Parts: sequence; C-alpha cells; structure tokens
Amino acid sequence: YQPGASVLQAGGRPNPVLLPMLASSLTKVLEWGVGNIHQKCLELSSRIIKEAPSMGYMLPPAPHSPHIIGLRIPAAASTSSDDDNNSRCTAADCVKYLEQEKGILVSERLGVIRISPSIYNTKEDVNLLLEALRSFSKENNLCRDST
Repeated sequence: YQPGASVLQAGGRPNPVLLPMLASSLTKVLEWGVGNIHQKCLELSSRIIKEAPSMGYMLPPAPHSPHIIGLRIPAAASTSSDDDNNSRCTAADCVKYLEQEKGILVSERLGVIRISPSIYNTKEDVNLLLEALRSFSKENNLCRDST
C-alpha cells in the first residue's frame, strides 16, 4: 500500500516482452488504416443498432461510439420460466444465455449488454448475434412482436 496518489501507480517497470508486441500491433493498425477499421466497425454495429429495438431491446440515444453498443432490457421483461413469480430477466441473464447457449461473447456493464464488434468480426458473426438476441427476446417476452 502506498499513501496518496501513489496507490494508483502501476509500478512503472518496463516490460521488454510487450514492446515488440506493441510495435507489431501499431504496424498492423496502420496497415489496415484507422479509417477502414472505423468503417468496418460502423457497418457491423449499424445492423445491430437497426434491428435490436424491434426485438424489444433499448438503445441509448445517438450519437454513440460506432464500435460499442449498449443494449438495455426493458424493466417489464420477465423470465419465461418465472412469469408467475414476476421475476425480471437482466442483462446478465442475456449475457449468460449468449455465452452458454450460443457461444457468443459479450459482456454486462452496469446493467447493459455491451457489444463491441471488432475488425475480426464478420457479417456472419452479426447474423448469429442477432439470431441469438431474437431467440432470447422471444423466450423472455421482451417484445410482443420479436419476429
């Protein structure tokens, strides 16, 4: 433990193994082009942003980052197995479903499903994600018309 702001220091010790990795990563980013990376992430996320509300998911108001999407589950949504108990499904439930049932990795942050398409993702990946989100929506009654 260090007193004051020193508690936030990471130690400042250089790690020689990381330097070549950093150099290689920056070279790759420059090779792809920052604008191209931005455009690809925007194309992938635009479809999610367009289709998710029709499944009952809520989005924050625009503008937002083209490569990070936060989907909220309506407060009135209840889990299909616990309708009698009025149990509410959560973003964490959706994240667990996507990972365990569909093999899709997203995360939950502050009650929001965080989706971050990357340069490595494809249109097929987005199709699989949307299919899985639609399935979760139907199973949990997020929207009356989640076709």
